[in-house]
Amino acid sequence: MSDFSDEFDLKFLPAWLKETPAKNPYADYEGDTGDRLRRDRDDRSPRGPRPAGRGGPPGGDRRGPRPDRPPGDRARGPRPGGDRPRGDRPQGDRRGGDRGPGGRPQDRRDAPRPLRETAPAQLKIEFLPEPIAAAGIAKQIHASGRACAVFGTAKLFLDRPERHLVRVTSSDPAVPLFQIGDGPVSFDRGIIERNAFLHARDQYYSSETVQSEPIKGNFTNVARCRASGTLLGPTNHHGYQPALRKLYEERFSRQMSFPQFQQYEIDVVADEQTVADWKEQARSSTTYTTTQEAEPVTFKTLFDAEQHFKKTYLPQLVKTGTTLECSGHASRVTADRHVAGAARAAWEAEGRFPQGLVSALCPYFNEAGLAFFKHRKRTLFVCAIKPQRHPLGQAFSDGISSILGTVELSPRIKRPQLAAKILGEAQDTPEFSARKAQLASDLHYLLQVGHVIEFSDGSLELPLDPKARPEPEQKPARKDKPAAATASGTEEESAAPAETGLATSDQALADPAAPELMSDVELPPEAELELPPPSVVS
Repeated sequence: MSDFSDEFDLKFLPAWLKETPAKNPYADYEGDTGDRLRRDRDDRSPRGPRPAGRGGPPGGDRRGPRPDRPPGDRARGPRPGGDRPRGDRPQGDRRGGDRGPGGRPQDRRDAPRPLRETAPAQLKIEFLPEPIAAAGIAKQIHASGRACAVFGTAKLFLDRPERHLVRVTSSDPAVPLFQIGDGPVSFDRGIIERNAFLHARDQYYSSETVQSEPIKGNFTNVARCRASGTLLGPTNHHGYQPALRKLYEERFSRQMSFPQFQQYEIDVVADEQTVADWKEQARSSTTYTTTQEAEPVTFKTLFDAEQHFKKTYLPQLVKTGTTLECSGHASRVTADRHVAGAARAAWEAEGRFPQGLVSALCPYFNEAGLAFFKHRKRTLFVCAIKPQRHPLGQAFSDGISSILGTVELSPRIKRPQLAAKILGEAQDTPEFSARKAQLASDLHYLLQVGHVIEFSDGSLELPLDPKARPEPEQKPARKDKPAAATASGTEEESAAPAETGLATSDQALADPAAPELMSDVELPPEAELELPPPSVVS
C-alpha cells in the first residue's frame, strides 16, 4: 500500500524531481588545509611566458575561447543557497538614478522642468516715505543748517521697513488685489482671510480665563508634545483627540503626516506630577466675548469665536481694488509669492537709484522751506540756506577773510583743522579763548548767509563760482557746451565730501549764540534718522 501511494504521488511531481540525483563531483574535495606557507612576492622568481595550451598561442590562456559564450563574459558557478530573487530589486542604476540608452546615467538637466506659475497680472511697485518720518527728517535738516544729499536721504527711508510705504498696482482691472487694514496685499482673497482672525482678535473680542471644578477620574498617563512640552491630556480623555489634531494643524501639518506626528512628536508620560499639572491646566477655561456689539456674545472655544468673526466682521474688513498701499513690513511678510517677488525686485532696483522716493520726498522738503542745489559731481543736496558765492572784491573783516581763504585753499576742511590753521597749535590756551569765540562767530555768519557750506559730515566748502567752467573728469569738455550760469545749478566734477554721519559734529568752534544741532527738535521714534553722508552721488 505504501509503495502504491509513493508511485501515485510521484506522478504529480515535476520532471526534474523524478530524475535520479547526480553524484556531486566535489564530494571528495577537502579544501585548503592551511599548511601551505605563503611566499613573499619579492622572493618569487620571475616567470617566463606560459607554455602554449591545447591549440592556443604561447603565453595565452590555457583554456582558450569558449565558443558558446561571448568574449568578456565571465563564467559564474551556482551560488550557495541558490540564486537571489530578482523580483524585489529596483530597476535602474544600482548607484541611484535611471540609466539612459547604452547604460549611461541620464543627465538631470535634460529632464523637463515644471513651468513656473505666472502672475495673474503685472504689478507696479512704488515706494513712498512714511509721512511722520518724512516731516521729521525735513525739520531736522532745517534745524541743523547742514547740507544733505537728497538721494542718500532717500536711501535711509528704504533701508528700514518702518520708514516707507509700498503702493501696489495691478495692471489688469479685471484682476483686483485684496487687503485687510494696512496688512499684506495679495491676489488671492483666501490668503488674506486665512490669518485675519489672529491679527484682529484683540480688537473685536475680549478673553477671560476662569477656573472650574477639579477634573474627576483616575488617569495614569498624559500625552505630551516633545518639541514644545504642551500637555494634551490622557489618551482616554474626551479632549485628547481635538487637542492633538489642533496642535498638528497649527505647527506640524506642513512638516510631516499625521501618523508621523503621532509617532515622533507625541510622548506618553506616566508621571503623577505631570498628571497633576494637566488637571490644573484643564481646570482653566478661556471664554471670548464680543466688544463691538450692543449685546455682547460669549463663546466657550476659540473655534466658535473665529467662525463668528468670519461671518460677522470679515466681509466688511476686506478691501479690494487695483491700487492698494501697505506698510513696508507687510510687503516683506506677504504670503503671495507673486507680490513678494515683485516687491523684492522693485526694492533692489530702487536701492540702486531711488528716483521714486526722491520725488515723493520733495514735497516735504519744500514745505519745510529747504533749498535744492547741486555741488561736486552733480550731486543734488538740500539745505535750509541756499548757497551763494561771496562777491568778488567785497571787503570783509580779517577773521572772515581768513576763513574764506583757508576754506578755499583747503576744501573739505573741518572745524578743528580750520581753527588749527588760523589760530595755530596754541589755540587751547586761555589767551586764545576770545579769538576762538570770535572765529566761531564769523563762521556762523558765513554759514547763515550761504558763503560757506557745511555738509552733513562736518566738512566745509565754498559754493561753486558760477563763472567757473566745470573741470573735465576723464573725457575732454565739449567746446560748444557753455558752463552753468547759476550758483544752484553749477556742475563741477570733483571729489565729494567724506562719509560720516550728522551726529559727529565737532564742538571746537561752537558759537554760544548759534543753536546747537538737533537740540531744539523733538521727533517721533520713526523720524529719528541719521542724516546721510554727502558722498552719495545721484
